[in-house]
Parts: sequence; structure tokens; C-alpha cells
Amino acid sequence: MARKPVDFIHPDTGEVQQGYIVWVPDKPKFQGFFMGFQQAFIALAQDREITTQPSRVLHYLLGNLDFDNWIHISQKEIGEALGLDKGSVSKAVSLLKRKGIILEAPYKGVRCYKLNHFYGWKGSVTSLKKQERKLKLVKSE
Repeated sequence: MARKPVDFIHPDTGEVQQGYIVWVPDKPKFQGFFMGFQQAFIALAQDREITTQPSRVLHYLLGNLDFDNWIHISQKEIGEALGLDKGSVSKAVSLLKRKGIILEAPYKGVRCYKLNHFYGWKGSVTSLKKQERKLKLVKSE
């Protein structure tokens, strides 16, 4: 199908302009987003240890990412959602932790996970910079 420009009248200026008709749905199907860092995704794609199951678990964790990179989800929930047994989820999470992709961190006294901010960030850029400064201070001590 050939795409031809169409004439339309600009609503503010009244000028006749040319453009293309583009279909845009009323509501997006997906909501929620995080900033992903391209070099980190390349590194993940090149890592031969991150096979199908760890990759599926990581994607599920990314889909459940909360602000400041917190992930409040149990391994049981992950297994049920992905149709994986307890052992498979445990191995995948252990691999992701060993590689430093996800970090184990306490949140209000409960063991939770956090996505390493090298891979992506959900939240404001200000809070990301604050996180990076905090980590630099810890490393310099």
C-alpha cells in the first residue's frame, strides 16, 4: 500500500500543511516503564550462562520492578506465574544474584531483591544519582 501525504489545515495557524495519517490507539496496552541501559542489555545477551529459564525469571522480575528498583515478589510467585518448579526458580535467582544482576536487600525488615542500577532504573533521575552517590561513598570507605 503506497503511503501518500495528505493535506490538512493546522488548527492553530490555519495553514494548509502536508502530513501522513497514522493510527494511534486510544489507550496504550502496557503501562509502567523503567529506564533500561543498552550496554547492560548487550552484556546480558552475550552472557552464555543466562539461558532460557534465568532470562525468563529476569524478565518477570523486570516486569514487577517497583520504584528505586525494589522487587517485592517471592520465588513461589515467580514459579507459579512462569510454570517453573521451585528448584528452577531458585537456580535462576541464585545465578542472577551471583552475577550481581539482582541484589538481595532488606526492605523494612523483609528480605527482598533489588535490580542492580547498572541494568536499569525505575524512578526519577534524581533518585538514581542519589543511589550512585551513596554507592560511591560505601565503596570509598
